[in-house]
Amino acid sequence: MISGAYLPHYFRNFYFYNGGGYSIVAFYAGQDAARQGNIGRAILAGYTLPGGYTAELAGGYTEMMENFSDLGLALIVSVGLVYFVLASQFESFVMPVIIMMILPIAFAGALFALPLTGKDLSMISLVSLIMLAGTVVNASIVLVDYIKQRRDRGETREEAILHACPLRIRPVLMTTLTTILALVPTALGMTGKMNEMMSDMGTTMIAGMLVSTVITLLFTPVYYCVIDDLAHRRERRKAKKLAAAQSEP
Repeated sequence: MISGAYLPHYFRNFYFYNGGGYSIVAFYAGQDAARQGNIGRAILAGYTLPGGYTAELAGGYTEMMENFSDLGLALIVSVGLVYFVLASQFESFVMPVIIMMILPIAFAGALFALPLTGKDLSMISLVSLIMLAGTVVNASIVLVDYIKQRRDRGETREEAILHACPLRIRPVLMTTLTTILALVPTALGMTGKMNEMMSDMGTTMIAGMLVSTVITLLFTPVYYCVIDDLAHRRERRKAKKLAAAQSEP
């Protein structure tokens, strides 16, 4: 059995086993589970264990890795629910696609912000992505819905886009800025004992909302035109097939 004197002082959440089933737990303080795992792997790579002993990661890090798949499933379910709600409200299967094309960009922006701010991917970061699935689409909903309203009034697609975008910039920016400003104290770690965990959440959500808002204002009209053209082409093909079927004797 290895005594504590043989273990580096910076270990945490590592269990050392020998053939007889003895174990020693070593601790490393001051880091979250993801960072502990990264540090632990680097340490183990250069640490030679005595004969007959093996080492493995355990504790909060392994629990986090086991829960990643569950959170991934929860994210898929949340995206699916958002799609079906939008489809029922717009009475269309195409409109939700236009709105939800912002999600991959928002997720990428949120995850990219973590290394830029010196943070690691954690459970709370993944939970934040699930929350983003229902918040970053708000700007697209406001914009696309108003474009649809103006087209229903008789405007062409281009006219509706040119009229709707300038009128909806202000409410989109106001909605985003109020949410972001409310999250700033969380991102700065002003939440007491839960500073580290809540800071990851604030950083992830702020980055996701900033990126999604900019992309929404710049590219959602483009997505709208492209997908609308594809939908019209499909309708014209169906109409031609139906006309050809009816003309056959």
